[in-house]
Amino acid sequence: MTYRNIGPADLKSVAAFYMDYYNRYEDGCWTAETALRRIRPICTREDACCIFGEDDGRIVCVVFGWFTQYDDLLAYDLHEIVVAKDAQGRGVGTRLMQEMERRIKAAGGAMIQLTAVNDEMHELFYKKLGFYTPNNLILKAKQL
Repeated sequence: MTYRNIGPADLKSVAAFYMDYYNRYEDGCWTAETALRRIRPICTREDACCIFGEDDGRIVCVVFGWFTQYDDLLAYDLHEIVVAKDAQGRGVGTRLMQEMERRIKAAGGAMIQLTAVNDEMHELFYKKLGFYTPNNLILKAKQL
């Protein structure tokens, strides 16, 4: 697996990977336009750290996020991770996250924070990587 930063020239192929995954396996209705609209602002932020893993020229996994400065530390906001369906359960996501952690530490990051789907698969994945659920935070939402 080769890991690369997502650059402007990669946005269309990464968006196509994203769209294909969610439309095929998550009952999504993404288009090339909406996938680019989601990914481009994340990957082009000044403080973005977004990478993809390639195997034999094929995108197999992606992770999107950015750094947020607090008064006492630099945190990485992990926005999304996607692993190709045929690569799941083989350690691809774990190795991707290990690579991302290495890059975050090298950039001075001291913490990774994220919002995850509340199901057993995500809980097991993130717990295996050392993540915990903070007691002092709760997600808030409002439908409009």
